[in-house]
Amino acid sequence: ELLTLRQTGMKKNIPIILFGRDYWNKVINFEYLCDMGLIEENHLSIFKYADNAEEAWNLIKKFNDNSY
Repeated sequence: ELLTLRQTGMKKNIPIILFGRDYWNKVINFEYLCDMGLIEENHLSIFKYADNAEEAWNLIKKFNDNSY
C-alpha cells in the first residue's frame, strides 16, 4: 500500500525497507515485474533491503540525511 502511495505521489517521501533480501527475492521478482511493464524501473529504487536492524537503522539515517 505504501509503495502505491509513494508511486502516485499521495504520500511524502518516506523510507520503505524490506527485511530479508533473500526472502523478498523469492517471494516477488520485482525485476521481472519491471521487465513485463507492470512497474517502472525507477520505482525499484523506492524501497531498500535490510537483513538486520542495524542495516535498517543506517538506511533510515541516510534517508534523513537526504542521501537515500
